[in-house]
Amino acid sequence: MLAQPAHNWNSPSEVVKQVKKKFSDLNSYKADFQIQTVSNKKSKNMKGVCLYKKGGRIRYQFNEPSGDEIVSDGKTLYIYIARLNAVGKQDLTLNKSNKSGPYFF
Repeated sequence: MLAQPAHNWNSPSEVVKQVKKKFSDLNSYKADFQIQTVSNKKSKNMKGVCLYKKGGRIRYQFNEPSGDEIVSDGKTLYIYIARLNAVGKQDLTLNKSNKSGPYFF
């Protein structure tokens, strides 16, 4: 006799459905974050605060490296690198003709 899983998700589509439901109730959040990258045995740390509001609006405010920011309104992503005084811009518009799989939000 096989034991039943602790959840009742029977398929990947059910998992997607449950994740969508959980996040559809989320209006906003604030969280501290830390990112560590390693390249050629050298480690680099980045830290800051992430702020999210429903509709895809998100802001990453870095305190390490100080002044850097990543901001999005859900349609466009902006990356500001303070030490270079440079801004990057990326269109986030989803190409709905893409058949690679469903999107979540």
